[in-house]
Amino acid sequence: MFILLTYINYLYMCSVNTLTITLNGFSANIGVIFRLEFGMKVLKDFIAEANELVSKISCKEFAENKERFFIVDVREPSEIQETGSIDDSLNIPRGLLEMKLAPDPSALHADSSILVYCGGGSRAALAGRTLMELGFTNVKNLEGGFRGWKKFSG
Repeated sequence: MFILLTYINYLYMCSVNTLTITLNGFSANIGVIFRLEFGMKVLKDFIAEANELVSKISCKEFAENKERFFIVDVREPSEIQETGSIDDSLNIPRGLLEMKLAPDPSALHADSSILVYCGGGSRAALAGRTLMELGFTNVKNLEGGFRGWKKFSG
């Protein structure tokens, strides 16, 4: 039993979400137990938290104030090749934000108006949260993402 508990503790520290353990013919999905007992989050939880932190802006409001925003497309380059992008946007995939953007008094101020968007809004919410954690204070997520923008702009 000690070995099993040590192994489970090791798995928890490694952030394993799901594992089935069979002991004397009894199987248990300990991933569910971990999430309940230890408060482990799933993607849906991270997105919900990011949506609470990062304000959304409608396509209409964005179109009326587009020149005020530094626009960041957080999709992968292959997605942009397939579908296009919003004019004047800078492509920085979500996984590279921390390496590519940081508040800089001589260029991009911490209070600069930044709009992030992706295909539908989830990755942009996560990216917006990251930008806020980096020190940016005025980050907006385009409601509906690029698909919403295409529908709005015709």
